[in-house]
Order: sequence, then structure tokens, then C-alpha cells
Amino acid sequence: MFLYYACLVKLVIQIKESVLRDSFVFLYYACLVKLQNVFEPLNMKDSTFNITEKVMNKSATPYDDSGKVTSMLYFNEKAAAGLQTTPIDLARFNMAVLRNNDGHYNGLTLLPEKLIDLMIEPAPNTNGRWSLSYVVDAENNSLGFAGFNRGWIALTRSITDLNFGYVILTNSSIGPLSNEIDSFILSTVKQKHN
Repeated sequence: MFLYYACLVKLVIQIKESVLRDSFVFLYYACLVKLQNVFEPLNMKDSTFNITEKVMNKSATPYDDSGKVTSMLYFNEKAAAGLQTTPIDLARFNMAVLRNNDGHYNGLTLLPEKLIDLMIEPAPNTNGRWSLSYVVDAENNSLGFAGFNRGWIALTRSITDLNFGYVILTNSSIGPLSNEIDSFILSTVKQKHN
């Protein structure tokens, strides 16, 4: 069974940093080929775990759930909550599990087709709700994930039977808004294709 717990990811990172005496970002540079294998083939030019002044100058201002400007949170657990990305880059990542005009996964530049199949099919003992990489919404033939931190919400959905996907990013902590937008897009797309 696969379950994702940010606290466990944080613990693993802290153990690694203590034992190896390096940080996740250092490991990112030391093992750059790993992220290049994802970012470069998908043309994700504006995604990074290295938060610099240049990156921050391009970032939106975060707002809390009352609509007030809030400070940017920086996490020790970079692997779980440290990616700084753009809507376009996240959409490119989201498209990897959709098929191109030849019927092949867009993500074939990253992984073999059989592995992508395994990554998106529901995992055992999850009641069909989780794959190895995504939340599975069998009713809507879609895969996705969502994440949030103070001042930010990200939601992605890939509707596999329609070969269609979208990304919702907000610079606000107001969660119901993202869910309402997701429900509206999903119902509109499904209506047009039924």
C-alpha cells in the first residue's frame, strides 16, 4: 500500500542530511542528472528547488485565508514542499501521463510506457483511490494531486479518457475556491464530451 506522509519524507531527509552532512539542495546539485531527467525532457525551464532572489522576484505574493498578504514559508523538507514552479511547467509535468497524437505517453522521454501504466493504475489495498503517483478519481477517469501551504494551493488533473488536463494554482490559502474551480472545469469538460 502506498501512502504519502510529509512528516515521513521530512524525517528521511533529516536523517540523510545528518548522516551524509549535506542538504537536499546540495544533493540536488550533486545528482543533477536526476532532475534533468524530468525537467529538461518536459521543457520545465522555470522549476527549481533552489530558491534565489531571482526566483522570488518572479513569484506571486502569497495571501492567507483572510485575504491578507502572508510571508513566504520555506521548508526543510525540500523534497516534499520545496519545488518552486510555474503553471506552464506544472502543466507540462501533468501532460506526461496523457497520450500524444501517435497514442504514446508524452512522458515516454522519461519513463517506459509499462512503467507509466503502473504509475497511474490504482495500487492494491487503496480501494482504487491511489496509484503510485496520483490520486485516482475512477468516476471521472482522472488522475491528479493537490498540495497546499500557507499562501499557496496547487491542484492538477489529467482526464485520461479525454486526453485532457489542467492545473490550478492560487496564491491564496482559500481551499474551497480551488475545489470549486476544479468542479466547474471538470463538469463543463464532461458535459461537452457526453
